[in-house]
Amino acid sequence: MKRLPVGIVNFEEIRQKNCFYADKTRFFYNLLELKAPYFLSRPRRFGKSLTLSVLKAILEGRRELFQGLWIDGSDYDWTPYPVIHLSLIYNLDSPELVRQALFADLKQIARRENISIDAPSPGQSFKFLIENLRSERGRPPAILIDEYDSPILNNLAQPEVAEQVGGVLTEFFGALKTVEESRGFIFITGVTKFAKVSIFSELNNLVDLTLHRDYADICGFTISEFDALFQERLEQGLENLKFNGEIEQDATAQDLRKKILDWYDGYSWNGRSRVLNPWSLLNFFHRSSFINFWVGSGKPTFLHNLAKDQKLDLSVFNSNNYISEKINVIDLDRIETRPLMFQAGYLTIRTDIPPKGSSFSLVFPNLEVKEALINLWQPIEKKALCDPILMRRQGIATRDYLFQKDALGFQKAFQSFLSNFTYRQHIAREAYYHTLFIVALAMADQGCEVEGLVGDGQFDLQVKAPSGEDFIIEIKYINDPKKKSEALRAAIKQIEDKNYIFKFQGENKRIWKTALVINRRTEVYIIFEEAENWGLEYNQEGYYSVPQPSASENVPEDSPGA
Repeated sequence: MKRLPVGIVNFEEIRQKNCFYADKTRFFYNLLELKAPYFLSRPRRFGKSLTLSVLKAILEGRRELFQGLWIDGSDYDWTPYPVIHLSLIYNLDSPELVRQALFADLKQIARRENISIDAPSPGQSFKFLIENLRSERGRPPAILIDEYDSPILNNLAQPEVAEQVGGVLTEFFGALKTVEESRGFIFITGVTKFAKVSIFSELNNLVDLTLHRDYADICGFTISEFDALFQERLEQGLENLKFNGEIEQDATAQDLRKKILDWYDGYSWNGRSRVLNPWSLLNFFHRSSFINFWVGSGKPTFLHNLAKDQKLDLSVFNSNNYISEKINVIDLDRIETRPLMFQAGYLTIRTDIPPKGSSFSLVFPNLEVKEALINLWQPIEKKALCDPILMRRQGIATRDYLFQKDALGFQKAFQSFLSNFTYRQHIAREAYYHTLFIVALAMADQGCEVEGLVGDGQFDLQVKAPSGEDFIIEIKYINDPKKKSEALRAAIKQIEDKNYIFKFQGENKRIWKTALVINRRTEVYIIFEEAENWGLEYNQEGYYSVPQPSASENVPEDSPGA
C-alpha cells in the first residue's frame, strides 16, 4: 500500500518514499508547450506548493522521478533549465521586513549558483539574478513563485501596511517586465489576485488559470482519482471508524465514500467538475476520523478579523448568489467579501446550476467548510469545538420549523443552534444574531435574500419556502427579556410601515411577516402574521389563484397593479 504524503510538498520526496500521487503531468506538459507566463489561485492547503515542486523537477530535466507517469510516455524533450524557485510565505508585519526577506532568498539562490547580485532593491537583485543565470547557464531561467500574496494577506488587518507591502511586491515583480528576453517559463501561485500588484499589469500575455475550464482539476483529487487511489484505504478506514464509533456498525465502504464526499468534496472552478480538498482527504485517512483538518491547519486571520468586526458582506448567503469572472480579482482599496471568500475556499462554483454567460452561482462546498464558516465567528485562539453534523441538524430543524410556522419548535431549534457559541462569544448586537441566523440556514443549504432594498427601507431577510411562500423577516435584539412582546410587535410594525412586502405582492403565493427576537440570555421568540396580497385570492376549491383581467377589462388607476 502506498504511503500517505501528509505534509509533504516536495515531489522528489513523494516519489522516493512511494507515496500517493495523482498524476497531473498532462496539465504540465500542455503548459510547458505553450510557454506563456501563468498565474493560478487556489485556497491554502490545496496543492499549490506541490504543483510548483513537480514543475521544478520537470524543468530541471529529472525524468527519473516521473517513471510510470503520463509525461514520461510523452514526447517532452527533458531539456534542463535553471530554475528560480521562491516561496513568499512570510509572516512579517512591515514592508522593510518583507524587503529584507526577499533580499535573503535571492542571495541564497545566487550563492548556490555562484552569481553576484548586489543591488539596492529586491527588484534590481531579481533582475540581475535572472540576467546572470541566463548568461552563466546559456538558457533562460524558469521562474516559480509560490504564495506571492502571503505578505499582503498577513497584513490585511492593517490596510496601510498591506498597501506598503503591496508596493514592495510591485517593485519586485516589476523586474519581470525588464528581462523579457532573459527569462523563461513563469508560474506564480497565490490565494488572491490583487489588482494593483504589477504581475497582473506588466507581464505581457499572462494567462490566469484560476477559472480556466481545462485546468479546473490541476489541484486536488477528482472523484475518479479518489476512487482509483484510495479504494484499499477506504476498506481500512471503514474498520477503524467502526472501532472508534464514528460510523454505524453496518456501514459499507460506499456509505463511507459518501460521507467523505459530504465532508471534503465539492470544490469547483469551472462549474462542471469537482475536486476534494487534498490536505483534508490525506489527513482523514491518516487519522481515520472526521475532523476539520482545514481549519486545524490555521485560520485565515484576515477573514476572521472581518467576521469579528461584522464587516463580512452577508450577501454571500443570498439565494441568487451569482458573480462574474472578476470574482478572482481583489482591489486593496475596496476589499469585497465574495471574491475574498471564494478565493479563500469558503465559496465555490456550483456544479448543479449552469453558468449565466460569464457569471457563476456560488455555494458552500461541504460540511468541513460549513464548520469553518462557524469558526470564523469563534475567537481566533479557540480550537474548533462545534460538531458540524449536529449543527446541520439544528439548522435543518430551524429551517423546517420556520416553514411550518411552528413558533415553539423554531424557538427550541434556533436556541439549540445558538448554544454552540459560549456566552463569552456572544455579541450584544442585532447584526451578530442576524449573521448567526443566516449561518443556521446555510448549514441547512437554505438560501435567502439578505438586506434587500424595497419599499421605504431595507428588510433583514427574505426566505422562500419550497411551497413558494415568502417569509419577510425582521430581527431584533433586546437586553431586557421582559420587552419581548414589545419588540415582536415593533418588528411587525416595521415590516408594515416600511412596505417591505410590497416587492412580493401580486404573485400567486402567501407572504408572512415574521418577527424574530433574541434577548441577552439568547432566548428566542418568533411570531408569524400573514400579509395581505392583492394578487392572491381563494377560489371555490380552496386553492390559491391569481385573478387575470380580461383583455377588455381596464385596471383602475388606484390599483396596485396600475
